[in-house]
Amino acid sequence: EGHARLEEGQTRLTQDVSDLKEGHARLEEGQTRLTQDVSALQGGQARLEKGQARLTQDVSALQEGQARLEKGQTRLTQNVSALHEGQARLEGGQAQLEVGQARLERGQQRMGGELSRLSGSQYQRDITQLGTRLVRREMGFRDPRLLHGDMTFGERVAARIGDEAEAKGLITEDENDQLFLSDVIIGGVDEAGQPVQALLEVSLTVQQNDIERAETRAHILEKATGIRTLAGVVGETIPEEERNRARERGVTCFTVQTSRPPQ
Repeated sequence: EGHARLEEGQTRLTQDVSDLKEGHARLEEGQTRLTQDVSALQGGQARLEKGQARLTQDVSALQEGQARLEKGQTRLTQNVSALHEGQARLEGGQAQLEVGQARLERGQQRMGGELSRLSGSQYQRDITQLGTRLVRREMGFRDPRLLHGDMTFGERVAARIGDEAEAKGLITEDENDQLFLSDVIIGGVDEAGQPVQALLEVSLTVQQNDIERAETRAHILEKATGIRTLAGVVGETIPEEERNRARERGVTCFTVQTSRPPQ
């Protein structure tokens, strides 16, 4: 029995040893797998670190690119600001040019108006001198004499005539003013020996208002003096339309080209 128990114990011991060997083998196998897992983890960690390094480089590159973009944007903003300033200077210069051009045009207009006025004034002086010869030739005046004209040639008799007529109530104050503004008045006698007068309005180019003024002022002069008064217009140019208008109103037209050059 003792021998049987010993053998049985040895058998159990043998099994235990076998179990230990199997357990040891399993432990070694598990350790191997663990070592492989650790190795795999280390490989994954290395790849992660490489990926992180590449990501860090990419982020750095992006930051550098952003910095370059910001610098470019700053330069672009400066360039746009410079363009705005340049445009503002150009607009200011253009405005100054327009102001200068407007001043020049106004000066030219004033000069043109002044030249026209001077030329018209000289023409009126010429007609004042020629007036008596005109009415003698064209209206049949005898012994014509200048009563009123450019002040260079003496008294403006219309002022005295108008004032006396207004004082007598023959004409109004406004009519007196119109009479004073007449260009040329010439007195004389007609072919029948009766007193007669001519009132002439003078203009380089005769227009409708010249004809109307001559007619109106001749009528005023006739009221003021009681002497028959003929109306006339004198000009270097008298359009055909105005000649017809004057003919209808009984106003005589004189076309006179003076020998004086334009002033």
